[in-house]
Amino acid sequence: GFAVRGYDPSKEALDAAAKNGIAGANSIAAAVDGADVVVSILPSNKVVLDAYLGKDGVVQHKDACYGCVLRMCAVDSFPSIDTSHTRAAHLPRTARKGALLIDSSTVDPNVPKQIFPVAIESGKGFTDAPVSG
Repeated sequence: GFAVRGYDPSKEALDAAAKNGIAGANSIAAAVDGADVVVSILPSNKVVLDAYLGKDGVVQHKDACYGCVLRMCAVDSFPSIDTSHTRAAHLPRTARKGALLIDSSTVDPNVPKQIFPVAIESGKGFTDAPVSG
């Protein structure tokens, strides 16, 4: 079997997932930290772009680092981060290099076209695998 972590902004969805053996995470970054494979199916263009390219996204974590994020695990908001340490001393919290990112959202074709080059540049594979019907 595989260890599966998931994130959803809905506590009810995370609780339901936990009943099926999925470990809940309090952020996208925590869910994908060190992952070999990331699978997403999201409701809109904006949500997909935010999930992958946003500050706490799968591919880019512009301000996050291990030290910052680990201090946040017990809290729900980014403003309480202690950033007094040197960020350069920490690695970004993200899926590992070589990870496969699979997005199954049904979105505008330009959305995955924006994500793909950023994912490749960060050393990850990206596959657009939309679900329809």
